[in-house]
Amino acid sequence: MPKLLTTELGNMVLFEGESRGAWTRSGDDWRFDGIWPNVRERRELHRRIADGSSLLVILPLSDSPIVALGSELGVDEDTVEIQVPPLDWLSMTARRQGLNYRAFVAGQLSRIPPPLRSGVMVNAGTGAVRFAVQTSRNTKTTDRAFVELADHLFTQPHRRHWANFFRGHAPLSATQLAQP
Repeated sequence: MPKLLTTELGNMVLFEGESRGAWTRSGDDWRFDGIWPNVRERRELHRRIADGSSLLVILPLSDSPIVALGSELGVDEDTVEIQVPPLDWLSMTARRQGLNYRAFVAGQLSRIPPPLRSGVMVNAGTGAVRFAVQTSRNTKTTDRAFVELADHLFTQPHRRHWANFFRGHAPLSATQLAQP
């Protein structure tokens, strides 16, 4: 099951990347089912956003493949790497915004000494879809912390103050999210 969390306030947190791998258990064995979301799940996610839910997408700083055992895929290889196309479930506009923000964060981090780097950087804005980049795999941030972050970002009145902090990274509306 991919990491899609819903907060008590109805906001959603989605972990992009290798956690989008979908697995099922059959007896003692695990089987790889594919990459989340399928068409039905994608429609449901877009419907929830159109109905007023907000979504915080947690991006890794760089992409990593899903590593599956050959037996989980029904092949004779020991392991298989499965590439996860980043943000392919979003509209082109939203995908571009998320990937541009991740590239922006990578550029900013190259100028910040490691001890001063934040573990998570969030794009500014007030839209229904926001992006955060987890800047290090070594930083252990709990699911609960991301849930609290989503509720904070989408419910606090001060969020408008930061709307133009990072120029060129405007928030997305539900309509822009659903556009192909």
